Amino acid sequence: MRIRNLVVLAITIILGALSAKAQDRDGSLTFTDHSNRSITISRFGAVLSFKNGDGKQTAPANTYRVCPCGAQAGCIESATKPDDKTSSKFDVEFPKKGTTLEKEQTLVVSATFRHGDLTVMRRISWEAGSNAVKIDEVISSSKPLCPCILEDKPPARVLEMKMCPRPPIPGYICPPYDTLHPDAVRAMTFATLLNF
Repeated sequence: MRIRNLVVLAITIILGALSAKAQDRDGSLTFTDHSNRSITISRFGAVLSFKNGDGKQTAPANTYRVCPCGAQAGCIESATKPDDKTSSKFDVEFPKKGTTLEKEQTLVVSATFRHGDLTVMRRISWEAGSNAVKIDEVISSSKPLCPCILEDKPPARVLEMKMCPRPPIPGYICPPYDTLHPDAVRAMTFATLLNF
């Protein structure tokens, strides 16, 4: 029985060491393509960094902030990871095995998580050899939502949303509504194209 336990422990350690190359401690994964480009994605579906074929690495800036209207907490931003206490469902749709993409293959990753009153569903796609990453998101809540679009890097498309009052300082959270509008939305769809 002891030998069996030792064998199981040895296999577990080996598999953990092999997967440690692709997966960081925080649950993020790095994918590389045939031309040495790479993308690192958090377990929440946020693109943490992108390295182009020349080895230049960049990190995307936030393009939006969404909060439940009138709330001071529970907001999310497009490129910021929630805290470690937030659970998420992370799924690599393609490739099913490994983290290397061949020419003309497309990485597809999806993540769903709940942060406060918000539920976020993200789907990221990246074609091997390209410097463009497409992110489709649906953010929903039982409460009306107040989004802020950050002007320097707006999403490519924003659908089904009601803008909140313009913040007084760029990058500030939208001021809370004094009265909630009956037509305030409870779900928004974002489509963002990041070009690195």
